[in-house]
Amino acid sequence: MYRLLVLFFSLTLSTAYADAIYKHVDEEGNVTYSATPPTDSENVESLEPVPEASGDELKAAHERQQKLQAYLDESKSKRARREAEKLPANLGDPYSNNTLPNFPPMAGQ
Repeated sequence: MYRLLVLFFSLTLSTAYADAIYKHVDEEGNVTYSATPPTDSENVESLEPVPEASGDELKAAHERQQKLQAYLDESKSKRARREAEKLPANLGDPYSNNTLPNFPPMAGQ
């Protein structure tokens, strides 16, 4: 049953995608998108659907995405190494790298 519903929705979405879309702007500046052009207006723009990408275009886009992801992963690991090098070696001891000045105790304490 689940597969039948997925098939049904994918077929209905693919046919709706191929239709032209009309953009209408009324006198008040409100924008309306519709599958049918309004008959009482002159300010209508027809928006053509974007053609589907070919298999070669999809493969090239996937390869570009993989290269970009590899670059981002490498940059992230390099940054993590640089940040780790900046940390002091004795990070576990809170008193070893005390940069606060030693003030004498206040009178009356």
